[in-house]
Amino acid sequence: MPFMQAMASRVNTEFSGDNLQAIDPDTFAQPGSLVSGLQSLGIVQSTAEANFLDSFPSGLKESVRAVLHDNLNPEAGNRLGVTVAWSPAYEDQVKIFQVADGEHSDGGITILVRSRYPSDRGAPGTGIK
Repeated sequence: MPFMQAMASRVNTEFSGDNLQAIDPDTFAQPGSLVSGLQSLGIVQSTAEANFLDSFPSGLKESVRAVLHDNLNPEAGNRLGVTVAWSPAYEDQVKIFQVADGEHSDGGITILVRSRYPSDRGAPGTGIK
């Protein structure tokens, strides 16, 4: 799954430190804008990458989009760094963990994405065959 790992690395770079502060919250403001938002930031760089992300169930994509939008919203307070990881799985899964800034460390959001390989996917939005 080389391209999923490449996209995760790009997200982790773009959504950390000073880079995070430069992202416009409107990038993920509209429902259904996850893939196009990631494309506009240069995270999704090919049709194969976009198609793979588009094949996830819409509810999972929307949960990730909503977390990103909320985190970027200036009214939400301090933006937290975002870390994305991927692993293979039988079913599509998204697990989201959020930790606030603490006395001894910065907080953050971790998004764990699990899915089948692209060659074992069904139609867009349905996940598995």
